[in-house]
Amino acid sequence: MNLAACHLKVKDYSAAKKSCTGVLKDERENVKALFRRAQADVALKNFMDAMSDLKKCIEIDPQNKAARALYKEAQAGQKEEDKKSKGLFAKMCAGLGKGPIPPPGKDKSMAEDDEDMDGDEDEGMEEEAQVDKEGKADGEAVDEKKAE
Repeated sequence: MNLAACHLKVKDYSAAKKSCTGVLKDERENVKALFRRAQADVALKNFMDAMSDLKKCIEIDPQNKAARALYKEAQAGQKEEDKKSKGLFAKMCAGLGKGPIPPPGKDKSMAEDDEDMDGDEDEGMEEEAQVDKEGKADGEAVDEKKAE
């Protein structure tokens, strides 16, 4: 438990949480461990986990003013995170249903890429066609002239 307090003091919140979790494996209703893990969770912005631990803490010790205050702080933090998420998702969803819908199988960006690739492939195919018409590649024709 003291180790968790030290981790909190030096702002190593994940180590503090791990330390408290170890204590809580042995003693599920350790109020200090629940409270300190909740402090670490609030610092890590894991507000839901913090509120869960604080509810247990308050159930065990209803007079714990520090736990009640931290619970209110966690609720405020969660509300703020919800507002941010709501704004983010609103922006993401605002674009849905706007603009032209490409026909199935035809994506405009993919069609442009295909045109570039087709141009490169055509050049290679033209060279192969010339080799087939002559029956020999340019290098083979030179070798035959030397042989004659």
